[in-house]
Amino acid sequence: MPPRAQPKIFQILVKTHKLTVFCTFPSSTTLGPVKEEVFSALTDGVAQRVEFPTVSSLDDFVLARELKEKGQGTGRYEALRDSQVLKDVANNWDVLYIQFKSQDGELLPIEVTLPSLNDDDEEESIPIEYPEEMDLAPDAGSSRKGKRKAPSN
Repeated sequence: MPPRAQPKIFQILVKTHKLTVFCTFPSSTTLGPVKEEVFSALTDGVAQRVEFPTVSSLDDFVLARELKEKGQGTGRYEALRDSQVLKDVANNWDVLYIQFKSQDGELLPIEVTLPSLNDDDEEESIPIEYPEEMDLAPDAGSSRKGKRKAPSN
């Protein structure tokens, strides 16, 4: 089977803390415009409900990708340069991470909280109660009988 061609438009997820920014860019785009889009999202009023370091310029953070070995994440990250081309550092639907800088310009550790697959509220089972007079047996006079086996005598 020939290798699958990469799409011309990439969907990229950029994560930090409890925030995910969804970006759509041509695969030939450099990371500079991606970083500008992320900066716009970080400074938007909606994003202020999530706690993360404040940013006032594009120099306050870098985009990073997780290093992988045998297709599995290693927990180590590589800071990316704004001049790198998106298709050279990521695939479609890949996740990039925001790595903030301290006041003295040092890169801070990446902090990401992945959502739980089981919501705490949903873990409790809710019993379903049927009224006693409710007949759950199929209606004998139903006109929708479907296929039936012939009675064996």
